[in-house]
Amino acid sequence: MVKDLGTVKELRRLAMGRSNIYYLLSSVFLNRPSYKMIKVVLNEDFLFGISRVIDDDRGVKLLKRFAKNFRHSRKEYEALANEYRELFLASGSRYVIPYETAYREEDVLEDVKNMFRAARINTARLHEPLDHFGIELWFMYCICYMEARGWTKRNRDFALRCLEMGREFLENHLLLWAGKLCDQIIVHSKLDFYKGVAGITKGYIKQDYIEVKEAIKEARDLT
Repeated sequence: MVKDLGTVKELRRLAMGRSNIYYLLSSVFLNRPSYKMIKVVLNEDFLFGISRVIDDDRGVKLLKRFAKNFRHSRKEYEALANEYRELFLASGSRYVIPYETAYREEDVLEDVKNMFRAARINTARLHEPLDHFGIELWFMYCICYMEARGWTKRNRDFALRCLEMGREFLENHLLLWAGKLCDQIIVHSKLDFYKGVAGITKGYIKQDYIEVKEAIKEARDLT
């Protein structure tokens, strides 16, 4: 049982924050735009918070510009839904291919599957191959959430394993291709919404890797 409760609470807070961000980003790439999703992404507190985390704030600026003119009308939602179809569905004219396999020379799908198994994450209800960008972001959400639960129970060993699985997944997967996909989204998007989300996602993954490594050091030092 860990005795340093101050550090444990802070690590739990960070894990929950990371899980919330990964869940939101995953939802954007897996689902057609909804009122709830758009409202959360364009929330001023979220944009301010993410701007303090990532180095490049161009994505935040694009989302702020989009939010300034967005009125949640039916026509605007139809335009966003069409943008989603054009970018992320195979039938789209500006399809960016949101699968890791398309960006890596080696066959990575089996390794992704193995990591899901190792983390004991149930994939039965998922409707996309596990190397889909949104699914890989969802993996990180699950890992962060599991880590937070570990800290809640003051189980350092479990929380540390979750941190190390997250670091491994970032190193072996997301960091090796997410930037390429996000750049493609920025190039092919017509609306600032997906350009902005791609920008903050690219920046967040890079910064999260730094934070994960720091959290691992703190977790290992706990007694």
